[in-house]
Parts: sequence; structure tokens; C-alpha cells
Amino acid sequence: MNVDGAMLKNGRGGGIGGILRDSGGRTLMTFSEPTGPGPPILAELLAIRFGLALFNALYPGNNQRLILECDCQTAVNWISSPAGCSPILKDIVLEIVRLCRIGERKFRIIPRAINIEVDRLAKDGIG
Repeated sequence: MNVDGAMLKNGRGGGIGGILRDSGGRTLMTFSEPTGPGPPILAELLAIRFGLALFNALYPGNNQRLILECDCQTAVNWISSPAGCSPILKDIVLEIVRLCRIGERKFRIIPRAINIEVDRLAKDGIG
């Protein structure tokens, strides 16, 4: 699953997007959803949470492997070490950590330049 978050420059609205592909690279589904106001890191975390929750709902159980790709190193660092995250965003980070405990979940940081398709979905979510 590849996810991304986008926020308006004034921070008054944002969107999240994602693409779920199988191991052969075939698209299984996409999502594009609006979010409320906030900083860009919030949109990234919301995209990760939404993607994980969606995958866990579609494939319940502990035997499903997921590689979640995003372009936000800060978000992945916070998920790996929640003690270092912003106190304001700690609840969402801890929820993501909880969602990662189901099955095998790995994160991969990808360059923003190759995240174009998911970036468009996130921006579509803004409206």
C-alpha cells in the first residue's frame, strides 16, 4: 500500500490518498478522502492510519503481510519511536502502532518524486 497526505498551504484543509496493490503490482483499490485542518504531518499520519485500518478490515487476521510506502520520514520515525513524536499527535501515532501489531507490517520510505499518483489522490481528497 502506498499512501500520502496533502494539506492546503494555509492549513485549513487537507486530503489523504492511497493505492493498494497486490504482490504483482496490480491495483486492487484506491482511496481519496478529505481531512480537516492541521499541519502537513497530520495529513501524513491520517493517511497511514486510514491505509492500515482499511487493509486490516479487508484482510483480517495475523497472516497477512503489508508493506506500507510513504514519503514522510518523520511519520515513520515517530511510529518506530513514539516517545519522540509531538505530544499533540501522540494519540494518532499510538493508534498506528496498535494497528501495526496485526500481522506483519513494514514501512518503506519512497522518494516524493515517484509518489506522484498517490499525491494526486491526496490532493483530490482536498476537494
